[in-house]
Amino acid sequence: MVADSLSPAERLDGASFWYTGLRHSEYSEKQLAGRADWLTAEAYREKECLVSLKDEDEGSPWVWADLLCELVGN
Repeated sequence: MVADSLSPAERLDGASFWYTGLRHSEYSEKQLAGRADWLTAEAYREKECLVSLKDEDEGSPWVWADLLCELVGN
């Protein structure tokens, strides 16, 4: 599973919620699917998940956000 390869800085257990940041300039669909699988699993455990996206023109954070929402069913 791709989510298992996330570093501690990319997957933070914030007590009542999980936080993950997408800070790189590129993500493959496989990487985003792995992140979505992990987020979905945590949501089923009723743990809120917060996602932060890189806020720059470089890369495609708005595309990643749309894809993540589609993959987790939102």
